[in-house]
Amino acid sequence: MRTRTFAIILLLAAGVAGGLGALRWFGNPPPATRVSGLVAPSPSAVPILAGRPEPVVAPTVAGDPEPPAPLHRHRKKVASADVERGNVLRAQILAAMQGEFPANQDQVHDWLAEWTQRDPAGAGRFAISLPAGPWRELTLRNVAQDWGGQDAARAERWAARLTDESERTATLADVCLQVAQGDARSAVEIAERHGLGAVPGAIFENLVQHWAEQDVTGAAAWISEQPVGEGRDQMVGRLAYVQSQTEPANAANLVVEQIPTGPIQDEAVMSVLHQWAVREPTAAAAWVGQFPAGALRDRAEAELRGLAAYSH
Repeated sequence: MRTRTFAIILLLAAGVAGGLGALRWFGNPPPATRVSGLVAPSPSAVPILAGRPEPVVAPTVAGDPEPPAPLHRHRKKVASADVERGNVLRAQILAAMQGEFPANQDQVHDWLAEWTQRDPAGAGRFAISLPAGPWRELTLRNVAQDWGGQDAARAERWAARLTDESERTATLADVCLQVAQGDARSAVEIAERHGLGAVPGAIFENLVQHWAEQDVTGAAAWISEQPVGEGRDQMVGRLAYVQSQTEPANAANLVVEQIPTGPIQDEAVMSVLHQWAVREPTAAAAWVGQFPAGALRDRAEAELRGLAAYSH
């Protein structure tokens, strides 16, 4: 008997393990370089548009910062009252869905939000049980967003189990966009884990914009490590837009140096110009005055005239 008891104790004592890690870069965007027709300004200078920049070299990672605050990882025990309320909400939602979509959409949305708050797993099972169609799409989206705001890890696992590829991708994107409201870096990590950058859409552009609003240096460092191409150019444009709201001259430098000439750069220039002209119209006009003649300069001058007329 003693031998058996001792063996059980050994078995019970045999199961403990764990691990943790994090990475962050802090600093300014990569130094600007002189390229064909483009002058990279200091914060007090004015950039001139033209030409195509060289590929940006990723900055050196500096330091080992504190790890980000963990997302909600503890599974909440669902009270019996919440389960009972979920059953009532399920019946109400199903009844409302008897109407033609989008009739009762707002009411269904409110009921789903309450159900997901009380019992997200129950609401998630309900969403998956629905037949294909707009009501299923609406329910998956609502549950993904509400659950992602509560418990990103469990919401991610739930969305990743969807069998239809397009549905899985869309639902994971909804989870990411909700997580990004509070922790865009973690949202980007989720998107990377599931390869969301390989599917059509601007998911990473949207996530990077949220990230820049929370930590512009961290977002800039991550963007600089991405492959050269249109995807990164679009993300640089989002980064510049965020920066232009506080440092428009630096944002103009970013657009000039890191986005090749073409439609993406044109749109980024206009985005930065608008923010700059609202804050410092004289400096913005000086920048436009150095644009080469052409459609972009004409468009920029029209933007300045429109803002000037509106301000008066």
